[in-house]
Amino acid sequence: NIQDANGIVLGEYNTHTVTKVVDVVYELKEPAKLTLTLQKTDATCRGNDGKITAIPAGGTPPYTYLWNTGYTGAHITGLSAGKYFVTVSDSRGCSVQEKVVLSYPEEVEVNNAIITPVTCYEGNDGKIALTLSGGKGNINVSWYDAQGNLLSQRITNGGKTINGLKAGKYKAVFRDQSDCPALEQFYEVLQPEKTV
Repeated sequence: NIQDANGIVLGEYNTHTVTKVVDVVYELKEPAKLTLTLQKTDATCRGNDGKITAIPAGGTPPYTYLWNTGYTGAHITGLSAGKYFVTVSDSRGCSVQEKVVLSYPEEVEVNNAIITPVTCYEGNDGKIALTLSGGKGNINVSWYDAQGNLLSQRITNGGKTINGLKAGKYKAVFRDQSDCPALEQFYEVLQPEKTV
């Protein structure tokens, strides 16, 4: 039975006598827990083109947003690589905070280059074998001789190895699937001295 502050029981009264007691049931509901998911698009080599979207759920909408940049919307764009934080609050003052790190694409890196010199003077059995890491997706390797001619034969291992080379300088150009500029590396195949 429910009573007020004066001890009066909720019900129907007839000349100050309770004739019928009425039970009242109240159910207090709380909203679902406020959660936050962040979706990101990393910055490209072009620069400030990263973006993040804050996706809240639960709590009591509408939501407000406050990013560490001072921005107050759910979707923030024009971002460079770095750490970003957002606090989302609901209409009842509950809040949740998440962070995300945006990065630039990882550059192609030559970890190792094994250059095998020509066996005999003016021979053509030189070889360059590379070990690569980084980059985005598949890495395309193009080989050029000292005159800038594209080499297309005797290339194996996904372009990372070229053999049948004469002594001289060679250029390898690496392009991955990002929009980053191509990486160029130069190599020299040596030969023994001419015998008389």
